[in-house]
Amino acid sequence: MWGILNTGILLAGIAGATSNSNNTVNNSKLQTWWHDSGEITRSPVQPSSVRQSHLYSIQVSNSVDQTYYDSFAYQTIPRNGQGNILIPNDLTSTTTASDGITIEAAIGMTMSWTSFLYSADVWVKLHRLDGFGIESDTFVIRPTTLNLTTSVAGGDLFIQVPYSERGSKFSVEFNDNLFDFRDGCSNPTCSYVQDTSASGPYYVDEYDDSMPLMGVEPLDSLLIFASPFEDESLIPDETSDDALVVPEGRISGLNTTEARIVIFKPGVYYATATDYLNLSSTVDWLYFAPGSYVKGRIFAAQISQVILALTKV
Repeated sequence: MWGILNTGILLAGIAGATSNSNNTVNNSKLQTWWHDSGEITRSPVQPSSVRQSHLYSIQVSNSVDQTYYDSFAYQTIPRNGQGNILIPNDLTSTTTASDGITIEAAIGMTMSWTSFLYSADVWVKLHRLDGFGIESDTFVIRPTTLNLTTSVAGGDLFIQVPYSERGSKFSVEFNDNLFDFRDGCSNPTCSYVQDTSASGPYYVDEYDDSMPLMGVEPLDSLLIFASPFEDESLIPDETSDDALVVPEGRISGLNTTEARIVIFKPGVYYATATDYLNLSSTVDWLYFAPGSYVKGRIFAAQISQVILALTKV
């Protein structure tokens, strides 16, 4: 009884905790991050920007000061909103060749996620930006075997995430945000059908018995990653003579650097659609700091470079 009573008191306290917009934290208990260049759009985002969730706002509290800190909610959409094209960022290079996307763009499917570092129990606050008031019977956390403690207050969902040295990852699904995938196949080239967008592929006016239900998935999936802090031995010294700290923005100079260590600090970095993160032969350690968002493909002259680099990040 004592444990239940105290849990109830803690939930009430957390639900009433303060919240500061675009406010992050970086201490020994909790680290979150934010990107001021976040864009909420169904169109392609600018190279120097990050796609931000149109539906979810995430905040985290370390249960000590009961202040909620923002944790950026990233989002992906099918084909980055560019359509089925052959050349990245060239919207005229359309093709009818299959790229694995069928009806996802037509029904508006998205995937969102947030991540943070922690060393003690935290509470995650989830708010729906569409005004939907979350109730105790309107969501499911998967895997269900986690049995996480939850509370609902003011239309928001609060999830307690106990600390684990292995971290924790889970998804949150909402009953009002599910899509029934129905099979419309009458030949090998067909696909799922949809009744959302008349101008989209595989549209039908209504479903019938010839279109059996194949599965149910969230329209706007959400994953939450809680990770332990890094081992200090895996964090390079940015003041070292053989370290290159990459300036935020367009990536360049990695192919000519004589540094052994390349460091991406928190921020947004990008290569163009036809660029690579082309590493010089001296580089054997790529470090992506928590809060760094790097767009691009890695190219190394020797595969051993990539193996060594990725084992260190």
